[in-house]
Formats: sequence, structure tokens, C-alpha cells
Amino acid sequence: ARALVTEPRALLLDEPFSALDPALRQRTREQVDRLLRTLDIPILLITHDPADIAAFADETFSLRDGAIDQNRSSP
Repeated sequence: ARALVTEPRALLLDEPFSALDPALRQRTREQVDRLLRTLDIPILLITHDPADIAAFADETFSLRDGAIDQNRSSP
């Protein structure tokens, strides 16, 4: 909520669901998805969780050996 007070043009979410149990993680993903659709702002989501990628990604980049993998893809 604090991040949204300033009406940002984009959000950076760094492992936002990682410390949640599976049920809460799913509910929180759904709430964030609804919020982002309402606000209509892009996000940069950093995650290790394939379910996060499936829920939010339009385009993905992988970091390998300290560099962005040249194989960009959509999920």
C-alpha cells in the first residue's frame, strides 16, 4: 500500500510471495493481480517461483551467470 501512495508509473516486486504459506500465497497473488489490473501499471517481478511467472508474466528474462540470458521468451 505504501508503494502505491505516490502513484508510481511501475512497480518492482522482488520475491513478494516467497515467505507465505501456499494457501496465503495463492490468495495474495489473486489480490495483487486484481489490484494491478485496476491500476493498469506495469510490474517488474523478480521470482524463482514458476507459479508467479505463470500468474503475471507477459515476457520473461532469465539471469544466468550474472548476465541476462539472450533467450527471451513469453511463458
